[in-house]
Amino acid sequence: MYNLKKNANGETQYIKKAGSAYVKATMPIGKAEGIIGTGKVKESDKFDGFPIAVNGEYFFPGEIAEEKSSDNEDKTYDEPKDNGWKKHDKR
Repeated sequence: MYNLKKNANGETQYIKKAGSAYVKATMPIGKAEGIIGTGKVKESDKFDGFPIAVNGEYFFPGEIAEEKSSDNEDKTYDEPKDNGWKKHDKR
């Protein structure tokens, strides 16, 4: 899970690898979310203020938040208790 920083125009800054150099520009939030959603996201300290790294190629400002598990996760299914009924075998 991540939280991108955006400006008043609904865009976010990014740094992108371009050959052996890096360029800094802006893009719409929707496009950035698409890149993040289809790539491998890691936390990075390569560029100050750009901790969201995608495939080692794109770097976005914001924060990576830990995913919260819901109350229903990690619960196992309990077998029903014997209620005294007998299964009727239809033959």
